[in-house]
Amino acid sequence: MQKMVQQTTIQKELQIYNTLFEKNHATEYGGCNYNDKNAELYLINLYSENNTAKIAADTYSYNATLIINKTQMKNNKADDLADNIVNKKSDKCLLINTETIQDNYNNHIQIYSDKALHIQNNTFNLTLNGKVNVKTKLLSPLKDTTISSRIKIPFKLGSTTYYVTKKSDNTFYMNHKYTTRGSKTVTITYPSSTYKINLKVNIK
Repeated sequence: MQKMVQQTTIQKELQIYNTLFEKNHATEYGGCNYNDKNAELYLINLYSENNTAKIAADTYSYNATLIINKTQMKNNKADDLADNIVNKKSDKCLLINTETIQDNYNNHIQIYSDKALHIQNNTFNLTLNGKVNVKTKLLSPLKDTTISSRIKIPFKLGSTTYYVTKKSDNTFYMNHKYTTRGSKTVTITYPSSTYKINLKVNIK
């Protein structure tokens, strides 16, 4: 796997295979990849870790095609909008067989889109810290502004399922008070989804 040490900017079409993006930093958009040329960007079998940016520490795509397949994104951090991927005004954004990992989730959106997201066979493994007998915010890592406000998303906490409606800021979240310490599991499932959102909550 080759290592990339700087951001990639796309002109018309670009396919990137078998690449490591590590410890890149962008003062604005896209810590690893930036695409605003109405072009097609294909990211296949990539690994990105500890990248940072103002917005989208992994990939920023504007009015362009974005296809991501067999990719792992770990502990990337952005100041605003989404830690990993921001998709704006792009009719085709497809994520297949990807894994998103955050060892310190801190309730920050991982993927943002203002067009419909197409996500298949993806896994989100996120770790959040909370305190016993204090309400903990449990936030879905996806912000898709196209999802209807009538839809209710199930949050499964242990054996109990809560149905959460979309908030005015286009996020899905709930507050929950844990009365015992230890590691808790939250599973979030979107309608007709083929991916898993696993939220591990460490209550101290």
